[in-house]
Amino acid sequence: MASDPTKDDHSVENTDFRLVWIGNFFAAGAQWLQVLTVGWLVLALTDNNALLTGSAVGIRTLPVLIIGPRAGVLADRVDRRKLIMVTQTGMAVAAVIFAFLVIASDLDSGPVSGPLRVWHAFLYMVVAGVAHALIQPVRQAMLANTVPRESLTSAFALNAMTFPISRIVAPALGGLTIALLGFKVNFFLEAAAYVAMVLLLLPVKLRYREQTQGRHSSMLAELREGLSYVWTRRVILQNIVVVMIPNRVSQPLTFVLPIFTVEVLHRGAG
Repeated sequence: MASDPTKDDHSVENTDFRLVWIGNFFAAGAQWLQVLTVGWLVLALTDNNALLTGSAVGIRTLPVLIIGPRAGVLADRVDRRKLIMVTQTGMAVAAVIFAFLVIASDLDSGPVSGPLRVWHAFLYMVVAGVAHALIQPVRQAMLANTVPRESLTSAFALNAMTFPISRIVAPALGGLTIALLGFKVNFFLEAAAYVAMVLLLLPVKLRYREQTQGRHSSMLAELREGLSYVWTRRVILQNIVVVMIPNRVSQPLTFVLPIFTVEVLHRGAG
């Protein structure tokens, strides 16, 4: 009996989407693990300094404001899959280097001894913020390249699950790991999550990538065109505003969660 070629095509499409979807779980989990661990680490380094703890984690969002819109334009000009793989590999290397800085330092002594300094954490989070700003719009665009247009709604609905689930699971795991094994393990876990995403993307084919005219115009012109499009499409503008409001109001609370846990709840990372 002859096989149905349409069924085979859809099977391949589902495989590409599934690999990207699972990879996004790893990427989002690494992000939340990093936010949690760096916050608790800076708290230990600064003797419970709330300003430095919140600033070290919050500075991660600064590159998004500067690079984010340009990264959206970049997504139309480069190989999206390769950009994510290179960026995630770089972050894995940065996480391992930072882990060895933590290993070489005695966080239990007062003051902390060893090479690790607070500015290392700030630098690490700036690098992470740049990487996140580069790949966040690219990841969303790449997801759309793995399924046909009629499947986009389901694809984005499924992908939306990765963020809240990883936001619960990764910090829960990270807090227990800090309490039981120390900070260094989390940075190795973070690096492993980045590597996992790279490995998952190796066989992925972006079968629904449409060719754009972006290469024939300047990035600034494309950026202006994109901003103009959003401004004239009020539904899109309203959706962006709706997403921005809770992110700007509630997300900063996670930056000072370690100091709240210590000073108000009188508890530790576990």
